[in-house]
Amino acid sequence: MEPSGLRIITYPKRDQVFKLYDLADIHWVNAGCAKDHFRADIQQIRSEPNALVTIPGDYGDWISPNDPRFDPEILDDTFTVRDLTRLTAKISGGIIYELRPIADKCLGLGMGNHEWQYMKRRNEMQVHEVICQELGIPNLRYSSWMNLIFVHNPRAKSITMQYSRDVPIRYENNLKIMTHHGKGAANTAGGKINSLRDLVEIAWDADIVMTGHLHEATIKPFVRMTTDFEVTKLKNKICFGMATGSYLRNYVPGITSWAETRGFRLTTLGCISVSYSPKEHAINDVRL
Repeated sequence: MEPSGLRIITYPKRDQVFKLYDLADIHWVNAGCAKDHFRADIQQIRSEPNALVTIPGDYGDWISPNDPRFDPEILDDTFTVRDLTRLTAKISGGIIYELRPIADKCLGLGMGNHEWQYMKRRNEMQVHEVICQELGIPNLRYSSWMNLIFVHNPRAKSITMQYSRDVPIRYENNLKIMTHHGKGAANTAGGKINSLRDLVEIAWDADIVMTGHLHEATIKPFVRMTTDFEVTKLKNKICFGMATGSYLRNYVPGITSWAETRGFRLTTLGCISVSYSPKEHAINDVRL
């Protein structure tokens, strides 16, 4: 768990609306990685001045020859036999290159079960740290908290974002986010919703919980009951749970994938987003 501090977002337009992206499960170097879809999403995020993105892990496939899951057939066609001796560099260098165009919009990079298992077994946890340092973005580890502080400044020339430990004297609103790579191996819609709900329930005062892992896109508001300070009125506390899609296809022509042998459903390709209005303190037009 990483308490990763503040993100100060300054913007000139009073009624500005932001797009908050949850992007995960790229599985770089796997033959099933939909690189065309991934790069199109990166370009879309890069082109939007109001975009902010969180990446909660499994950016690489990270399955080495000494792993019982290893299957040379699942490596993409850019991979050579020699690359097996430098798998760490192949994946980390590739993902740094692909993510660099949106680094200035990135709220942080987390690790997933693929990163965690590979780096733990090889005593290479520093690899994830180096990737974050190379991109100049915060390390969210497996799970994290962050607070987005939105500062309206009519004299600002454009939207800017900076990492900070200091709270501004004046700001329009704030948005508290918990990230977690995700958990479980659910293969039904209900099971995946339950997995997301479990994570939302441990993050009591989060406005958003962002996850991945289950390779199916879901955005759902979870409502909790609370009261005013005097306990004379009932109030609702809303948290948006986000479980993003994946860029890993389960069924690839000419290849037998791990997911295929287990009869998994098709993945939801791509990332998801919600809109946030600091002025209204609302996500997708739902007031928090």
